[in-house]
Amino acid sequence: MIQEFIENKIWPNFQYCIVDPDTKNMAAVRCYEQLHFRDHALIETKDALGQPAILRLMILKRKMNYDK
Repeated sequence: MIQEFIENKIWPNFQYCIVDPDTKNMAAVRCYEQLHFRDHALIETKDALGQPAILRLMILKRKMNYDK
């Protein structure tokens, strides 16, 4: 489902897709890794309740299709 969203909504308009799951959310991290997102940075921030959180910034670059 995420792959379909990326293909139909992200790639027609953008060259990169960026996500920032919490480092504690291993299910989300594994999901994005399986979709070939790559680590970019860790971001120290606060969650909606003001508690410390570390987000894992992950980036997926669109593959260019040179077939015409």
